Amino acid sequence: MSVFNLAGGLFIFVVSWIMLVLDIEPFPSWFYCFMWWSYILITDSWVFLRTGNSLLLSRTKEFLFLLPVSIVIWLIFECINLSLKNWYYVNVIEITWLRWIGYSISFATVLPAIFETTELLESTALLKGWQVRPRRFTPVMLNYTMLSGAVFIILCITWPRYFFPLVWCGFILALDPVNYRLEAPSVLKEWERGSLRKPALLMIAGLVCGIFWELWNFWATTKWVYTVPFFDEFKLFEMTAPGFLGFIPFALECYVMTAFIYLCRRNIGWERDTGKTWRIQRFNLLTRIALVFCSAFFCFAVFKGIDRTTVDSFRPYIKEITIIPAERRARLEQCGIIMVKDLVRLKSAVHRQQEALQCIAASRDELSAWIKSAEMVMLKGMGAHNFLLLSKAGITDVDKLAQQDAHTLRMSLEHLIANGDENERIPDEAKIRAWIKAAQNIIKA
Repeated sequence: MSVFNLAGGLFIFVVSWIMLVLDIEPFPSWFYCFMWWSYILITDSWVFLRTGNSLLLSRTKEFLFLLPVSIVIWLIFECINLSLKNWYYVNVIEITWLRWIGYSISFATVLPAIFETTELLESTALLKGWQVRPRRFTPVMLNYTMLSGAVFIILCITWPRYFFPLVWCGFILALDPVNYRLEAPSVLKEWERGSLRKPALLMIAGLVCGIFWELWNFWATTKWVYTVPFFDEFKLFEMTAPGFLGFIPFALECYVMTAFIYLCRRNIGWERDTGKTWRIQRFNLLTRIALVFCSAFFCFAVFKGIDRTTVDSFRPYIKEITIIPAERRARLEQCGIIMVKDLVRLKSAVHRQQEALQCIAASRDELSAWIKSAEMVMLKGMGAHNFLLLSKAGITDVDKLAQQDAHTLRMSLEHLIANGDENERIPDEAKIRAWIKAAQNIIKA
């Protein structure tokens, strides 16, 4: 079975890359999901072949339980991001129910990816035998640690511009003392035993997964874009270089939050060796049903919040680009140019341009102008809505956008909205700055 999973994971991995390069749907839009689920299959099979025990093949029920837990834990960070606004999603699937399935499939990979990578590292000799001086933690120390964690979380939500990094360590400080007191797996418990190998491997796994998260996100069509304050430069993929440090404590945070959630279960843990160490109060059936209902409502509410706030653009279609005359849009669609990216492809395909000109019955200048508009729509996942908003300010191509100042442009858009549709959502200055920077990079190239 492990060999079958390994072969299946490798097959999905390779085919997904090929289909991405060929731009064949659904792979560009679902690339992130294909990559992570193939990675999880490959890593789990590798762990099983090395140790004879893996999360998916040996602890299948725990693997399946981790999936909804992973969704809930990541949605906590999505909820906080409604205040932080450190990232947003672009080129998202426009069909609500399908988009929500995409959220669920994507967010369900977070914990399995980190924990599978950790178990793979554990199967090696890395940091084996590493010992530290044992430390006993007093109730006073635990209380102060919990208080610090609570303060960190409050600060990052209340003053996100300056305290946003605290979100990646606040839950460790707030929840790990609880896990320690209830004898659940915890970072403090490992320290007390004189070994920090497990926390160290988790942090390494977090960095490894972080690199893959950013690598695969960079090439995907449906993706996230960062607008982190003070860190606009020195980017590796979509993430600024210092931002990769956040993945290190994030893995520990996932471990601690998972252990805390597992307190609702009886004598069971996702790890191979934690089943006997739990001391858990059993919840009655009514309480468990209430917890499931509250979790489902929380997921529903945050999904709505993501749609309303974090999603910035949907996959753009030609029919949405209203600066192209309606009869021309209809002709473009009849000629097989349905999506905006289909129009962008014509720029590098001279023979297709000639065919398109004959099919559309348009002039070369008209087609050239439409292609420039399409390039701008696709820039950083700007999308049709934002492009049409900028077009009202006379900015219809990348060259014009590259000459703008983010603050001045946003003020201009505010003035336009004040005299028009009051319900229009104005892009944040950070997003506008990201668009301008991307346009300038294209001009320089």
